[in-house]
Parts: sequence; C-alpha cells; structure tokens
Amino acid sequence: MATRATRVDSKQYVLAKYLMELCIVDYDMDHFPPSRIAAAVFCLPLKLLNGCELLPFLQRYMFYTEGDLLPIMQHMAKNVVLVNKDVATRRQS
Repeated sequence: MATRATRVDSKQYVLAKYLMELCIVDYDMDHFPPSRIAAAVFCLPLKLLNGCELLPFLQRYMFYTEGDLLPIMQHMAKNVVLVNKDVATRRQS
C-alpha cells in the first residue's frame, strides 16, 4: 500500500525491500515499533536515491515525521555499512 502511495521506482522499491530484510534479522531493532520501521524503510531510499525529504502526503499517511524516523534510518544505514564491510573482508581473505 505504501509503495503505491509513494510511487517509488524499481530502485527505491528494491532498496526498501533490502533494508526491511536487514531489519528483520537485527535484534537491536526490536525496541522500535514495526510501523516506525516500515515508515523509515520508505523514507531512507527517498533520501539516498533522490535526496528528498519525506513526502508530506506520506508523512500524513504514516503519522511520523522525518525526525521521528531519523534514529531508525541511522541504524539501518549502519547495518548496510556493516554488511558490506563483512563482504569486503571476506573477498580480501
């Protein structure tokens, strides 16, 4: 539903799915409400790929501001860095 509301392109959609998969296996994120994680999963690709803020209609739809989602987006970005660091380390071995 949120993918239709945001009208994301295929790159944003794939990145959002990847971020959600990383969140599922991260036990450190269990204290964040699932609705807030879902909203952050849509916000972060918009920022990374388009450099834009959370769209106003999406903000009304999900009831969170970008400031509410910032700690979760930072945690997700850290996960991406850690996963890619592990991959790079394995390639060097």
